[in-house]
Amino acid sequence: MKHKVLLALFCIISIPLIEIQAQSVNEFFRIIKMGSNSFIIGNNTTGILIDAGSHNKFHKFKSALEKLKKSPDWIKYIIITHTHYDHVANLAEIKKLTGAQIIIHKDEARYIESGYTCLPDGMNTIGRTGRWFVDFFNIDKTKIKPVQPDIRINSSLDMSFTGLDLEIVPTPGHSNGSISVIWNDTIAFCGDVAFAIIGFDVWPITGKDPQYILNSWKVLLNLGCKIYYPGHGKRFTDERLQKSLDKHIDKHSSQ
Repeated sequence: MKHKVLLALFCIISIPLIEIQAQSVNEFFRIIKMGSNSFIIGNNTTGILIDAGSHNKFHKFKSALEKLKKSPDWIKYIIITHTHYDHVANLAEIKKLTGAQIIIHKDEARYIESGYTCLPDGMNTIGRTGRWFVDFFNIDKTKIKPVQPDIRINSSLDMSFTGLDLEIVPTPGHSNGSISVIWNDTIAFCGDVAFAIIGFDVWPITGKDPQYILNSWKVLLNLGCKIYYPGHGKRFTDERLQKSLDKHIDKHSSQ
């Protein structure tokens, strides 16, 4: 328990943060900028990749492995938080290189199987403007190379069988099958159920269902997560998430 508290404190005070080393459990993670935030969590024997980035970013994944001095087969699992193109565009290439098993929510699996991902709707002015721009200019980034998932989940999954202190929890709202990954009970890699790119509010600029997003935020806070790493933007704290939750509960209850 002591190392988990120290790890959370280290995340709060270390700026900028590229890598965390939790000496007592020999686990670490690295952020990879691949058009969206991807993450490698690992120990000496096992690596897990969270999300596979946007188009033409495969080289950044390979570069991250080189910096870690790890071979591709060190990556044993690839967890996909959701299947929008900027999180799965390099998935087929990474799976081919590493041989890793893909873990995904069952409601997202059909998108990577078919090679066509969906575009999310805008949830604020920025998101709606971006979606209009994509539609108006017929910008099609939704196509990816099809790939078969290995493990489909529909509920929480304890990943301790990997030798890492990880749990996957469903956090729908940005998409129907969005999931988050909890590390050492205190750190959440939350995909796009929250954005941290503009201002204090972490409301996602695109998404599927506002009420589901709010419910997912409550789940993460109730699990005791202190630090959050989103798919877009920088890390934020539980205090910031709670304030955003309070704001949007009031906003959506009045609509």
